[in-house]
Amino acid sequence: MMKRRSVLGLMLAAPLLAACGGQSPTQSAPNGSGTGNGLLTVGMIPVAHFAPVYIAQKEGFFREEGLEVKTQKIQNAASIVPSVINGQLSFGTSSGTPFINAVSKNLPVRAVAPAGANPDTPESDTIGVLVGSDGPSTLGDLKGKTLAVNAQGSQPHIAIAKLLKEAGVDPKSLNIVAMPMADSLAALKQGRIQAAAVAEPFVTIGLQQGAQELTALYSLAFKSVGMESVYFASEQLIASRRDEVDAFCRSMIKANELANQDPKLLESILVSELDMDKDLAGKMVKPTFASNLEPDTLIEISSVMVETDFLAQAPASEKLVLS
Repeated sequence: MMKRRSVLGLMLAAPLLAACGGQSPTQSAPNGSGTGNGLLTVGMIPVAHFAPVYIAQKEGFFREEGLEVKTQKIQNAASIVPSVINGQLSFGTSSGTPFINAVSKNLPVRAVAPAGANPDTPESDTIGVLVGSDGPSTLGDLKGKTLAVNAQGSQPHIAIAKLLKEAGVDPKSLNIVAMPMADSLAALKQGRIQAAAVAEPFVTIGLQQGAQELTALYSLAFKSVGMESVYFASEQLIASRRDEVDAFCRSMIKANELANQDPKLLESILVSELDMDKDLAGKMVKPTFASNLEPDTLIEISSVMVETDFLAQAPASEKLVLS
């Protein structure tokens, strides 16, 4: 393990410097205390896209940068942005859409490290629309039907709206309801809804229960394969602790790369830290993780949000990502 980590660090040292804003690496003090100002906390939405935080902890990537990083699981994602702005959390986690909405409202946050990457093929997509075994067979068949999304205006909602428009179907012709993903599987099985947009592991669970996948979502709605989910920080934290922010970014990119290279390690983290069933963790489609802090995919998502009338104007690209 130590040998693998050392080799990976040598391979990634130069690219990480550019990927995290080009700052000089933070050197750890001889006693391991580092040069930082204390504890950094990450508000974690407990989903697979952010699992590499635990890899960075377990593999010592944070420690090697002189950082002390703790995680705090947050079930109410809406509370993360205000908690980051008021300093209760050092870093927050978010998929692209909620983060873009925050930036568009001129809230003082920036993406500081990459999380999940947008899938490049439907086969690698972790988000899909499920229907019953005798349900709709095309996107056109969804007209007049009830489709569940995790939240109105969420990224799955925006993605399905994009695909419906491309198929010539007015998204307003559907009855789109907000429902937790686990509940939407039960509602689909009971016939109370005709389709559900869900993420892994609920895609795999639904298929095991007899549902069928009508379409993948993110790989078809968004063509860029860069980061679609992010770790973000307040402008105040960035200004006062920039070296530590850059060190966090470098640590996360190393962890992302290792998660991509070692699916079994990722599976073990899903089981031990996210309480996922071992068999399910092995069978589900697992996310891939981004290796740089480029804004291309966030820019595309914001453009789709405008195109589908979920956003009046896309935020300037320089406001999205720390430079």
